[in-house]
Amino acid sequence: MDYLNLIGADFINLNEFEINEPNHKELLRRNFKLVEGDIAAVEGSHELAEKIINNIPKGYTLAVHYCPIGSKDGTQLRNRYKRRAESVKRPFEEITEDGTLLYLHVEGKKSDLNNLYKELRFKNKIPEYMMELQLDIKEQYLDLPWFLSEGHEFNYVIERNNLKAGIMEILPFRGKYFEMCEYTPLNSDHRIDLA
Repeated sequence: MDYLNLIGADFINLNEFEINEPNHKELLRRNFKLVEGDIAAVEGSHELAEKIINNIPKGYTLAVHYCPIGSKDGTQLRNRYKRRAESVKRPFEEITEDGTLLYLHVEGKKSDLNNLYKELRFKNKIPEYMMELQLDIKEQYLDLPWFLSEGHEFNYVIERNNLKAGIMEILPFRGKYFEMCEYTPLNSDHRIDLA
């Protein structure tokens, strides 16, 4: 901190010390302990940050910020997810307040999915870029904007085509890092209201 103040740095961030998956064995070996009731905060880290902040020498122009784990895990992670979601979202996906992605996911037989795709594309005039049809050996699905599920008519079309559908909420990652947060199935007697 003395060096940063000497060279005219504007600020320094003190992050609360945490135990996580990559470092936990080594930190435990060195006798660091978790705060009771916490899943990551290291005992004494918060108190040390307060001590540093309360004992900044007079004349320092360096601002000192403290970032507790709760802030990192809440606000900062949400903001990271939102930025990532902006860069990976498909045209029909909606970004939630938490930075997750929302869309309608339909599964079934290839022929039934293909029939639904054609009906939506040509009869209902839904643009091609607002749908993603996957009909390979491993996966068969049709992804669409979530709001199509709001009407009973859509539920009827799903039922008529022998398909399963639901609202998917996922973290903004694809491939091997794909993680679903929530899945809300549709059925003909249930209207989804996400507003």
